[in-house]
Amino acid sequence: METAISLNEIGLYNPQRQSAEVSKALFIVRQKQFNSLLEGITAEKRGSRPQHYLIIGQRGMGKTTLLKRIDVELHEKPYRKQFIPLLFPEEQYNVKNLATFWLNCLDALANSLEAEKYPDEIISKIDNTVKQISKKTPETISEEAFKFLMDTCRDLQRRPVLLIDNIDLVFNRLEKSGQHDLRSVLNENGTPIIVGGGVAVTSNVTEYDMPFYDFFQVETLEKLSYEEFVELLKNLATVSHSDEIVFKSIQENVAR
Repeated sequence: METAISLNEIGLYNPQRQSAEVSKALFIVRQKQFNSLLEGITAEKRGSRPQHYLIIGQRGMGKTTLLKRIDVELHEKPYRKQFIPLLFPEEQYNVKNLATFWLNCLDALANSLEAEKYPDEIISKIDNTVKQISKKTPETISEEAFKFLMDTCRDLQRRPVLLIDNIDLVFNRLEKSGQHDLRSVLNENGTPIIVGGGVAVTSNVTEYDMPFYDFFQVETLEKLSYEEFVELLKNLATVSHSDEIVFKSIQENVAR
């Protein structure tokens, strides 16, 4: 990109706050994982039974950045004709049952459509529906929120892709019966595709008697190699127009 990215933008702690342009410019490593996940997601047909994905990596390894990059790509042509990405806030602390989970999905849907500058009446319809059904029992909320999500996406002719960081937090806040209900829904044809992020492969997905056993295709983020780290530094230097200073520093301080 021609305009330099400021250090303030590069230093944002939460990559979700970055603009699409900045996110694309800064995303230089993890290309293999990004392309693999994007290929899997976009290969899904409109009514297929979806494959779901889990990105595993320690804090700071790039899970949130990767989810943001997928979000940015799915908002662009030609993918936005078929998919609608729902990028969740990094921490889903308010989730206590399936009702709040599906309400969060509707909030994320409204945010996604607003980012694409959809008409205000569509956004208002989602917001008003959330207010109306929020007054009902958890069981009714869960059923009606999910139905409204799928009906809205069906009208848009776009399949929802749920991008959920720290997904294990969601699992831990759902009772086992709620986890079973969620898995049952997500196993149906045409339902949302989940791409989750987590620090480790936990018992929720590894133990045979758990609802999400063998449910996800796992993508593990390893530590960056030395070459990848240098590539990352050089890209940061380029997009911030600090090329000459940083390149010289790298050459003079290789051992360090």
